[in-house]
Amino acid sequence: MPKTITLRVDERLYRALKLAAGAQNRTLSNYVETAARSYLVEDQFVSDEEMNEILADPSFQTNFKAALQDIKKGRIKRVL
Repeated sequence: MPKTITLRVDERLYRALKLAAGAQNRTLSNYVETAARSYLVEDQFVSDEEMNEILADPSFQTNFKAALQDIKKGRIKRVL
């Protein structure tokens, strides 16, 4: 169920948001919701290229293997 929030922004940001929303023929509310959703998705996920760089890093692999061993030995708990 949709929720209503109040968002306080300065005049300059409000005008920029209003202009961007109008350029996409959207309501201000829809524009802000879409922008927030897009930001969250971008913030939580990495591109394939970035993931390949992470996985190729030898220190990541060493630390990840050590963490898995700690989980198996009950020293830490997984939070997923």
